Amino acid sequence: RLVGAAALQEAQALRYTVFSAEFKARLKGAEQGLDMDDYDVHCRHIGVRDLSTGELVATTRLLDHQAASSLGRFYSEEEFSLHGLLQLQGPILELGRTCVAPDYRNGGTIAV
Repeated sequence: RLVGAAALQEAQALRYTVFSAEFKARLKGAEQGLDMDDYDVHCRHIGVRDLSTGELVATTRLLDHQAASSLGRFYSEEEFSLHGLLQLQGPILELGRTCVAPDYRNGGTIAV
C-alpha cells in the first residue's frame, strides 16, 4: 500500500506519464506532471515497485463503499450511466486509475 503525500504524488506522476503520454488524456494536474482528481484523497492506493531500483512501476486505487458514501458517488458513476451503486447491499470496492509502466507490462507485474 502506498502511504503518505509523497507516495500519492509518485502514483499520480506514474498515472500522468501513462495516461497523458500514451493516451493523450487531458488531465487535471497536468501542469505539474500529475494526474490528480478529487477522489485521490478518499482512496487507498496500492503499487508495485521494482525492488532493484525502488521505482514505482504500477499503481491502482481503491474506493470503498464507505468513502464513496461520504463523497456521495463512485467515480464510475461520473463516467457511465450507473446511478444507484450506493444503494446496493453489501460492500462495494471500485478499482480505478490502474496503470503499469511500459517496460513492466507482463504477467508478473499484474500477478503482484
